[in-house]
Amino acid sequence: MNWFHNLQVRTKLLLSFGVLLALLLTMGIVGYQASARVNAGLEDLFTNQFSPLIGISNARVAAMTHNRALYRYLAETDKAKMDDAAAHMDQYDKELFQQMKLELGSTMEPEEADANRRWQTQWPIYLSASKEAMKLAYEDPGTGEGRKRAMEIVRSKARPAFDIVEQSLTLVKEVNERVAEKTHTLGQETYASTTRVVITLSIISLLICGALSLLVTRSILRQLGGDPSYAMQVVARVADGDLSVPIKLNGNDSSSLLYSIKGMAHRLSDTLAEVSSMSESIGAASEQVSSTASSLAQTASELASSVEETSASVEEMASTVTQNADNARVTEGIASKSADSATESGKAVGDMVHAMKEIASRITVINDIANKTDLLAINAAIEAARAGEHGKGFATVAVEVRKLAERSQVAAKEIGDLAGRSVSVAERAGVLLQEMLPGIDQTATLVQEISAASREQRTGIDQINTAVSQISTGMQSSASSAEELSSTSEELSSAAMQLQDLMQQFKLRSSRHARKGISLHMSGHGAGGARKTASAPPHSMQADDDDFDEGVDDDKFSKY
Repeated sequence: MNWFHNLQVRTKLLLSFGVLLALLLTMGIVGYQASARVNAGLEDLFTNQFSPLIGISNARVAAMTHNRALYRYLAETDKAKMDDAAAHMDQYDKELFQQMKLELGSTMEPEEADANRRWQTQWPIYLSASKEAMKLAYEDPGTGEGRKRAMEIVRSKARPAFDIVEQSLTLVKEVNERVAEKTHTLGQETYASTTRVVITLSIISLLICGALSLLVTRSILRQLGGDPSYAMQVVARVADGDLSVPIKLNGNDSSSLLYSIKGMAHRLSDTLAEVSSMSESIGAASEQVSSTASSLAQTASELASSVEETSASVEEMASTVTQNADNARVTEGIASKSADSATESGKAVGDMVHAMKEIASRITVINDIANKTDLLAINAAIEAARAGEHGKGFATVAVEVRKLAERSQVAAKEIGDLAGRSVSVAERAGVLLQEMLPGIDQTATLVQEISAASREQRTGIDQINTAVSQISTGMQSSASSAEELSSTSEELSSAAMQLQDLMQQFKLRSSRHARKGISLHMSGHGAGGARKTASAPPHSMQADDDDFDEGVDDDKFSKY
């Protein structure tokens, strides 16, 4: 039954009450079914046996009364009395069929149905013979001949038919009486069987209720480890801080609430003893931390001052490097412009040399033209001389043209010489500019490299300055943290003192157990030691009972 003991108390109670309710429901259903069967039997007895039986008895009485009225009718000589008897006979006939309606409408046995068919067949024969005899007697009431003939008809026809009717009704009555007796017997048997079932279910329910009560009570006590009031006293003592309370347990108890409370109290006692020792160590360590934090704060302050001085020097260096970078950037611009100007000058000199050469070639053409003009002037003078008087004016013009051609030749020669010298000078200037261009370009490149190096140096100094600022900020933060650490250590020391005061509220176990907890702490040292203590196996609950000097009411403890 371990599965039952492992269930929750709520589940156990619900299961127990559920079984009880199921038993009550079963008993109710059985009782209801038995009552329904008894009621159905009574209903059948009343409908199919008792009511038809009364009707059959009344019908037999009506038939017999009808037959006696017939004989009284035949015996009378007064027609008025005969009419009265005939009226009564009609009434008895109607009453017979009225009383047999319940019988004819009910459930019938085969023998009963056959008897009903017989009297229903013979009754009309009896009525027909009776009416025939009554007619003869009524027609001749005073003489004996008519009465004799009527009596003969009654004896020969009416009486046999009436006997069959009477026998059939008697048989129907007997059959209904037997069925009623059978139904009564069946009802008694149903009552007896129902009584036995109800008694059996009641006994079973009582046994199950008793077993469940014992099982639930035993299970709850087993889970608690003792009487609930005893457990409440123990819990109240532990709640008040008395961890030395002795707890009585069953010899084989290893899973009850009291067992767990006892283990909890033992472990709390050992843990609190260790916590007390650790709080003392924390107090001493906090004082040492406070002293170290003060020294650290002073050192951090000195370092912060040194870093501030370094930061000032780095800022001055950064200013100088910035100025150098600016000068290098200006020089770089000038060098670039000079290189560009030299390049443009080289191109201009080249263009000028080319123009001088073009001029020289054009002057050569002019010189050729002057030579040809001179030849033409000579030819014109010769022709003018041949013309004589008519050619004097033309000869004068030819002379002037010749002079002009000579002067043009002289000027062209001078210009050619000057152009030649200019070309030589321009070519020399072009050569010199070509020789200067690499130097100018190299100078511009060096100036650019110097400018780039200055910018990189500026960036590096900015980074150094930022790092120094961060170091300064960090040192100031370290100094502040050291001061906070000192303050925190003082608060920790105060908290350790308060923890010692709080520990005084608990009543721990005997000193050897406390020493055991302290030795565990010292061997574990710190959080690791605490974990070792927490993970150690629980002490034997029974072996520690002699360590307590006072306890709760042992009368409340109950073995189970």
